[in-house]
Amino acid sequence: MAVALAESLLLVGRVELLGRHDPEAARAVLREARTTAAGAGDPLLEAAALGLLALVPADGWAEAAAESFTAARTLLGEAGARAAGTLDWLEAIEAERATRDGEHEKAIRLISRVEGARVRADDRPFPPWLDWCTTARIGILKGRIQLSAGLVAQSRRTLLYAMATVRPDDHGQRSLIYAGLAAVESADGQAYESCGYACRALEHIEAGGDVMGVRAGLAEYLHDSCVEDLYESLAFFPAESPPAADITEVTRRGTGAGRAPGIR
Repeated sequence: MAVALAESLLLVGRVELLGRHDPEAARAVLREARTTAAGAGDPLLEAAALGLLALVPADGWAEAAAESFTAARTLLGEAGARAAGTLDWLEAIEAERATRDGEHEKAIRLISRVEGARVRADDRPFPPWLDWCTTARIGILKGRIQLSAGLVAQSRRTLLYAMATVRPDDHGQRSLIYAGLAAVESADGQAYESCGYACRALEHIEAGGDVMGVRAGLAEYLHDSCVEDLYESLAFFPAESPPAADITEVTRRGTGAGRAPGIR
């Protein structure tokens, strides 16, 4: 019973942090998730709560995040081989955190290690509550990290490869990749291609927030009809967009797994 409660609290904490963008609510729920998981004797759930806590903005964030990652790694180390998949997930979260801190080399090193480890996925199973963390979702994060580091061509290749691994009916996940490709083409000054990807992403509303981030990069091309059309399509979205997509942003929603109104 306590394990089920900890799983539920972890889900709610992710929703508050990365769906509703309410760090204070997320911090309270994730701390409760950690305490509940510890009481239930589940180090993997406790480590997952710590990993997400490391993404919660706060005073002294860098130091607190480092402490959370260290504590999570200790828990997973004590859990032994069964924690290998959760460790991959934790390193993906750490890569996301490093990107936010501008530590691009560290982020690329971490996500590349995760990508390599997942080649042996059968030997490194995720716990049931992490089975949404797929090769494609790791690719989405890696592509975004590469773009943040200014590696435009590499980001494009990574995202195109991720697209090739996604089922045709996994519309939510494909929309997130299209949004990433739109950002890549915008950064490369390819307004027409960027608009094309952005419009394809908007066929599934999950990616709307990510495409909003592309819009600013296309402002200088506003005279182009494709950009005007994109602006019109985005008119119903809020002026402020949430952070770009990352590995934690995708939830288990069957074939529609993508940016839920909730969770990353």
